[in-house]
Amino acid sequence: FRTDALGQDRFYRRYWVFGDDFSRVWVEKPLSGEEGDEEVVWGCYSRVEELDALIRALDPHGIREGALREALDLLRDLLASEMSKPPKALLLESHPQPAPFDDTPPLAPSEAGTSE
Repeated sequence: FRTDALGQDRFYRRYWVFGDDFSRVWVEKPLSGEEGDEEVVWGCYSRVEELDALIRALDPHGIREGALREALDLLRDLLASEMSKPPKALLLESHPQPAPFDDTPPLAPSEAGTSE
């Protein structure tokens, strides 16, 4: 069971893969709060197109994003393979699956310092 985050982006969101479930990349988004009393919101990437957009949007020269991009690049084929399979049932079916973050999307190519 993995206990370390894959990395962080420039907005201090942490990215995770839990256990052997490579069908989702979970995102932990901190909300403003007092130190030690920080609340978080969870989301996930569960489609190959979302994963690829995320990887492209990360700044390879950024301190945090460079390391995150490298980690995602290393896992990309495994993640894409698992994301392409039918979804696994969640352990607690009464809890809805979090949606990907829409409020702060992956960085646009212009923000990441690249052009497409």
